[in-house]
Amino acid sequence: MRPSTLRTIFMDLGTDLGEQGFRWIFIVHAHGGLDHNRFLNQAGDYFHDTYGGHMINLRALLRPELRSDTRSEEEQRNDHAGADETSTMLYLRPDLVSPAYRNAEPLPARDQKHRIEIAKASNWPGYWGSPGFASAAAGAAQWKANSSRWVDLALKILDGFGYRQMKRLGVTKVVSASPLSGNAFGSTIGESKSISRSGSRKPD
Repeated sequence: MRPSTLRTIFMDLGTDLGEQGFRWIFIVHAHGGLDHNRFLNQAGDYFHDTYGGHMINLRALLRPELRSDTRSEEEQRNDHAGADETSTMLYLRPDLVSPAYRNAEPLPARDQKHRIEIAKASNWPGYWGSPGFASAAAGAAQWKANSSRWVDLALKILDGFGYRQMKRLGVTKVVSASPLSGNAFGSTIGESKSISRSGSRKPD
């Protein structure tokens, strides 16, 4: 799915819920992609500026916790579909994980240039990292820890914490302008400054 499609879906959801009188929405997901979070943030800003409510992308406000790690350097290079994400799938939906993950060749990437080199291989299996190190127990531990942090932040926000001053993943500065205003987000994305579409604006 293109990030712009994701944004449109959440703007539509925000419009429908906003017209029904909802003013508090929490978006909960575990994806750390910059574009993914940037466009969810923009949908939340639209909801805030159009309905005076709050549609909050919790993942963009909470970075993964730094941890004391005893794993090897190979295990820690875990970019995409590596040990962490495979562990999460083993915990949530083990039926969707191929047993072949146990014998998957480690493909740790040093940096973005190395990721591209790995991905250009004709036999690239579609991951960076070491899915063979994954376990359901590790997935359960990280999922429960993240869930606890999301709940704690949501409750803090409902108690009045000024979350809009927090730095958000995918956004370089606090943005309050509506994406319908014609001058929003120009400094954060390389696209048209105006995000206009029929059906998004609250009827007069």
